[in-house]
Amino acid sequence: MSAKFWLILTGIGLSLLGLVLVLTITAYLKEEPWRAVLTHIGSIMIGAGAVELIVSAFATNSLVSHVKDGVLGALNLPIEKFYVSRDGLESIDQATKDAKEVWAVWHTGTIVSTTNLFKNGIKGRVILMNPERSLLEELAKITIDRTADGMQSDILETTRSLRLNKVEVRWFRGPIQNSTTIVDPCSPYSWITVELLIPHLTSRKRPSFRISKSHSQELYNTIFDSYTKMWEKSETPPDNTSNQQDAQH
Repeated sequence: MSAKFWLILTGIGLSLLGLVLVLTITAYLKEEPWRAVLTHIGSIMIGAGAVELIVSAFATNSLVSHVKDGVLGALNLPIEKFYVSRDGLESIDQATKDAKEVWAVWHTGTIVSTTNLFKNGIKGRVILMNPERSLLEELAKITIDRTADGMQSDILETTRSLRLNKVEVRWFRGPIQNSTTIVDPCSPYSWITVELLIPHLTSRKRPSFRISKSHSQELYNTIFDSYTKMWEKSETPPDNTSNQQDAQH
């Protein structure tokens, strides 16, 4: 469970215990000085609990992620970073500012139109879901913030944008479970981010993890090989993608 969860749980627990202590003393304990002393202790507990709740409310996701990263490193796990949601993620523009090439498999690739990725000369290859309506309707069943029509429109728009930026793009005719982004795949310093698709969770709430080639060679190779096979099984979109949406209805 996340660090924020434990902060909130501790805060609520301290506040409730302090409140129960104060109410119990007020109702049943009449002797001084114990009445005053215990009432003071109860008040301190309530105050401490309130502080915990305030800290949890203002603790940034980056701080929580920093603590988790230290734990992952101490345990010698292959995962270098873990993010509870997209809120703690570094922006893709910032993360790839020094990158020469990016490979990815995304459901719709809306990140292409909302960021500067691939607009600054970065080479790339991207796999998107085939915009066939029946495939997207299946995906829409487990996503609560997207519709089949919306995803179809986004895929076609992303395809056009990628081609304008000279990025290779293919469509995969089948389900795409998790989104994967591989930065500088030919570099010894390459790293991969995998975002997990969890049914009935909004896209911003999806957790993700990051690994690097230098730190997690075996896991890196497994994910890289999976991407390569998926690329080989994907199809080059037709040239007339602007007319595809009407044809799919």
